[in-house]
Amino acid sequence: MKEVTIKVYEYDELSKEAKEKVLSDLASINVDYAWWEEIYADADEVELDITEFDIDRGTMVMNVKTSCESVAREIVKNRGTTCNTYKDAMKYLKALKELRKVPRRRKDDEEIDTTELDDNLIHDLISDYLTMLRKEFDYQTSEKAVLETISINNFYFYESGKLYGSIED
Repeated sequence: MKEVTIKVYEYDELSKEAKEKVLSDLASINVDYAWWEEIYADADEVELDITEFDIDRGTMVMNVKTSCESVAREIVKNRGTTCNTYKDAMKYLKALKELRKVPRRRKDDEEIDTTELDDNLIHDLISDYLTMLRKEFDYQTSEKAVLETISINNFYFYESGKLYGSIED
């Protein structure tokens, strides 16, 4: 039997160069899994379904589970007044109220066409949720978040800055 001793270091014990290597190597550690789940859950709570997104291209597929009016009311009921989704929902509800006030030549049972208002709300909410996703991604890839992950998980490193216990070992 042969016994081997390996020296490993905590992040704070590494040289400046090794720390830079660690931060470079682990820059995406927090976004290697479903980092967007909380934002998807936030949308789900207000009757929205985000099925895909691309923050680099600024695209998102978002479906309304019920109606835009219902979504707007859920947002107003459950989100803070400083939140962009709240502001957009209030803008939508105000415009909807004004649209319903306007006298029209229509039958009493004829629906008011809210297509343009609905489309504007969806566009605004997509923009809001893309902003949330970008901010979350930027935070998760920040030095602060990577260092928190290192600390929470008690990672150890070789003197060079390579992660101890990684697949390449």
